[in-house]
Amino acid sequence: MGELMKNPNALERPGLGRRLYCIAIIGLVLAGGLGIAINTVVPDVIGDELVFTNTPTPGTIGSTTRLSASEASTDFVLFNDSSFSPESDWNIHYYEFNNFVSRFERQSDEIGTRFDISNIALHCSYETNINLRDYDTVTFSVDVTALTGPVEVLLNLNVESFFDSHYADYDANLTLTTGETGRLGLDLNVSVLHSIWGPLWLTQAIVILEIYPGTSNPYLWDRANLAASLRLENVSFTANSTVPLTPLVTDIQDTQGNSAYSPLAIINLMDAPAVNLTSEDYPNEWGILLPWRANDTIFVVAGNYSGIAGVYSFDYVNSTIPVSFEILADTSLHLGLQFEMVRVNLEVSPMVPYLRIIMWYDVGFWAEYTIEVAPPFPDTVCILKRSANLSISIATPPRVEWASRPFTNKIELEILQPTTIDIDLEVNLFSLGGILISAGEVLLIFLGLALLIGAVLSTQEPNSEFHWKQLIRDPRFWPVLLVGASILLPWFTSISSMQRYYWSSGGFFVVHRALYSPLACGLDSTANSMALVVFSRNFIPEVPSRIILFWLPLKWAAGHIGSPKKWSFNSYYGVSLLSPAFMGFLVLPFTPLRLMPALGYIVVCAAPILWVSELLIYRLVKRRKK
Repeated sequence: MGELMKNPNALERPGLGRRLYCIAIIGLVLAGGLGIAINTVVPDVIGDELVFTNTPTPGTIGSTTRLSASEASTDFVLFNDSSFSPESDWNIHYYEFNNFVSRFERQSDEIGTRFDISNIALHCSYETNINLRDYDTVTFSVDVTALTGPVEVLLNLNVESFFDSHYADYDANLTLTTGETGRLGLDLNVSVLHSIWGPLWLTQAIVILEIYPGTSNPYLWDRANLAASLRLENVSFTANSTVPLTPLVTDIQDTQGNSAYSPLAIINLMDAPAVNLTSEDYPNEWGILLPWRANDTIFVVAGNYSGIAGVYSFDYVNSTIPVSFEILADTSLHLGLQFEMVRVNLEVSPMVPYLRIIMWYDVGFWAEYTIEVAPPFPDTVCILKRSANLSISIATPPRVEWASRPFTNKIELEILQPTTIDIDLEVNLFSLGGILISAGEVLLIFLGLALLIGAVLSTQEPNSEFHWKQLIRDPRFWPVLLVGASILLPWFTSISSMQRYYWSSGGFFVVHRALYSPLACGLDSTANSMALVVFSRNFIPEVPSRIILFWLPLKWAAGHIGSPKKWSFNSYYGVSLLSPAFMGFLVLPFTPLRLMPALGYIVVCAAPILWVSELLIYRLVKRRKK
C-alpha cells in the first residue's frame, strides 16, 4: 500500500491487484474472528451506559369521583374500533403453522383494516366488563371481505369471571372465497346468564377473532402454501337494556392522579387492580370491575354503590381502598382509583430494534412483569408497588442470531413507598448511515472495502497491462459485476413476531431481517428503529464455505476478465458463476427462519443467465453476418 501512495501509476503494474486481493482476503478472515471476539467480549467488559435516579412520589391511596352531564340510554356502544392498529385496544398476535414462508401486513384507514397474511393464524382479542343484571343482550358483529381467498374467520365470545369458576363460551364462523363479503356476529342474552349465575351481576368478557388463510383445519396446513387478503370493517360491539343506564368510567391511577395506562401499564392478571362492587338496591349481589384501559366504561343503573378496590392476587386482596359513590340519573361518573405505583421513565439511545425488560419483586412469581418493546419506546411504564426489593433488568438484542443475551443492564433497589425511577440507557453501539455497528464491525467494514478494491484490481493478468475499456467490453465483466454487487444487497428477507407480555393493547411487533449471505450476517430492524448487524450463529464454521463457494469463485472469475477466448464457452467460468447461487441455495435448509429471496440472490442467479445470453446473442449475430 505504501507503493500506491508513493506512485499512483502503480495501479497499472501487472500482478499488484492479485497481491492486494490476497492480503485483503487473509485480513478479512482474521478480522472476522477478531470482530466476533470484540462483539463477544466488549459488551461484557465495557457494557452499555445506564444511569438512573429514584425519586419518592408523594400522595396517598384512595378514590376520587367526578360527575358530568350524560343522558341515560337503553342502547350503548361498548366498542367500535375497526383500525386493528398497535395503538388500538385490540390485542393482536399471530403464530406460524407450517414451514412455508410467512407474511403479515396490515393497512388501516377510516373505514377498516386490510390484512395480507400467508401461513399464519391471526389472533385478535378485546377485553371488557359486562353488566349481567342490567344488560338484556350483547351483540358483536364485523363485516369481512375476502379480497383473495379462501379465508376462514372464527368468532369466540367468552363471558367469565377471573376470580371464580363462572364461565360461558359462544362461537360462530365464516368462510369466504375471493370476492365474497359476509357479516360475522353473535347475539348473547346476558340476562339468562344472570339468572343462572345468581348473585354475580358484573363480570368480564373477551371477544376473540381468529383468521386463517385457506382453512382452520390443522391437518391441511402442511399440504399447501396458504395465503389470503381480507378487509375487516364496521366492527360493532353493542348492548341494550329495558331500563335507562348511565356511564360509569373507571381509571387506575398513581397517587398523584396520573393514569397508570398512560402510555403503558403492565397488568398481570394474577396481580390485577379491581373493584368488588355492590349496589345498594341489590345488597346480596356482587360484581368484579376490572379496568382494562384508561377510562374504561360500563353502563349501570343510577343509584348508590359501594365496595372495595384492591390488588387481587390469587385469593386475597391487598392495598384495599374503600369505594362509595352515587350515580344520579342523566349523569356519568368518573371513578379514579389511586394505587401505590412504581413509575419507570425510560430513555434509550440509539434506537435499537427492541428491548426486553423484566421487573420483578422478590415475593413470588406472580409479581414478575416481562415486556418486549420496540421503538418508539414508551416514555413511562407503571407497575404496582410492593414493599419488597425490586429488580429491573434490560437486555438489548443479541448480536448473534438466536443467542440469549444476558441482562447486563440491571437495577436493584428496595421499594418502601411509591417511586418514580428515571432510566437513561446508552447502548454501546455506533450509528453509521442508519446501521448500528460495534467496534468489531468497523474493522470488518474497512477490510471488506479493501477486499472489493483488490477484487477489481486483480482482474489483470500477471503479464498484461491494465485497460479499463477492454475490461468493460468483455462479456464476462457484467456477470462478475452482478455477483460483486450482491455483496451489498440482501439475499433473503424474513419476518418474525415478538409478543408483548401483559400489555394492555398492541399485541406484538414485527422484526424484519435482511440476510447478507456472503458476509454471514444480517440486519434486524423494526418499524421505527435503526438496523442492527446480527451475525449468523454459525459464523465461524460458515466462513470457510463462504470463501470456497463465493469469494474464491468470484476472485477466479474476475481474474479471467480480459483473457483470450472471451466469446468461448468456459465451463470453469460457468461453475464460478453458479457457485455463489448454489451457496445461497444451501442457506435455506440450515436456518430456522422462513426466507424470501431478495434482490441480492436474484442478482446472483441472473449472473450466469446473463453470461450465457451474451454468448448466444454473439453467436447468433455472427451466424447472420455469414
